[in-house]
Amino acid sequence: GFYTHKTTNPETGQDTIRVLALEVNTIPTLTISTPEVINCKNTSVVLTLSPVITSDVLYSWNGAAGVEELTYKVDSKGVYNVIATNTVTGCSASASVSVSEDVLQPKAVLSSANRLSCSVKTLTLSVSVTNTPASLLTYEWAGLDDSHTYSNLATANGDYSVKVKNMTNFCENEFKFTVE
Repeated sequence: GFYTHKTTNPETGQDTIRVLALEVNTIPTLTISTPEVINCKNTSVVLTLSPVITSDVLYSWNGAAGVEELTYKVDSKGVYNVIATNTVTGCSASASVSVSEDVLQPKAVLSSANRLSCSVKTLTLSVSVTNTPASLLTYEWAGLDDSHTYSNLATANGDYSVKVKNMTNFCENEFKFTVE
């Protein structure tokens, strides 16, 4: 801002007025954008710092001093900190953000596969996921009709499998059956 400074000469009584321009070179309040959740699809996230300060500033992301980047890529959950320091004035500001993750794979109880015989010509193979609501799951069977449900029918001996995917965090797990 601009400031005026008035001085009076004690011998002459004459006033001198000077206009001073004062620039305070500080760093504004920093914020880090709210990151996405790390999951089986997004295995890393980019933290973005704002406001954009491009001159005379060095950043220290989680202790890595001297970085000139406004972004920082992370691949695990935790609290991440940044300190921005003005290299001219030494003034600094900091910000932090918490990154979370959801990498829980579906867990299931399988139906017990029995033997096919002359009297048992079809077996129902099913998977019951215990840690995720059914409405959030997709199923992909291998070796059987391409059923997209939690169960399928086997009419021949062999190995069968189903991939179960949680559509919220994109984590999947494969479950195997053997029919004899």
